[in-house]
Amino acid sequence: SPQEAAATTETNGSSVTAAGPDRLEQALRVVEDGLQTVPLDPQLWYLRGLLALHFEGMEAVTEQSFAQQRRLEPMPAGVALRQADGWRLVDPARAAVLWGEARRRAEATARVAAWSPPRPLLVDPQILAQAATSDALMAEAWPLFRDTPERRLAWATRAPVSTRDRLMPEVLQAAAGPEERQVLLEVWRTRGSRAAAEAYEQAP
Repeated sequence: SPQEAAATTETNGSSVTAAGPDRLEQALRVVEDGLQTVPLDPQLWYLRGLLALHFEGMEAVTEQSFAQQRRLEPMPAGVALRQADGWRLVDPARAAVLWGEARRRAEATARVAAWSPPRPLLVDPQILAQAATSDALMAEAWPLFRDTPERRLAWATRAPVSTRDRLMPEVLQAAAGPEERQVLLEVWRTRGSRAAAEAYEQAP
């Protein structure tokens, strides 16, 4: 049953346990059979896309399955975040696109439900938590965090040392003024490479 397929996949965010290929193939067949019966079940589309990530050459299946889930669930930011978590170890650029979609959904929800918490602020830490697991992911996340002082600081604080050292000159160029620049420099000195920060400051 589709429920058994879901049990075969342990979803922590959107990761799948290291089941053998036979079990993954069986789970994928069960999910696809389930979609023949309930083609509008968004969770089955998600599971199909997630399972397809474990097979070489099936990226298009994941793209199509995740897109269908987003069509069926057009509002929740968590849908895009879970999909991004699925892509992040496979294709950081695709994960970044979905982070942007999660942000867009959160902002749209905040406009519709003025009483709700500031949802974009709740989404940003989740994006950074996913991105902070690798240099490539954090570099992909940077464009999403360059637009406000709060976001620039959040990115600089969470970035791995090597990514921080490489991109901090760009982050500092985006700073709104000398006060923000000093805050960011202090983050670089204390959380990155002090030598790299000092070399930047001493450069003509």
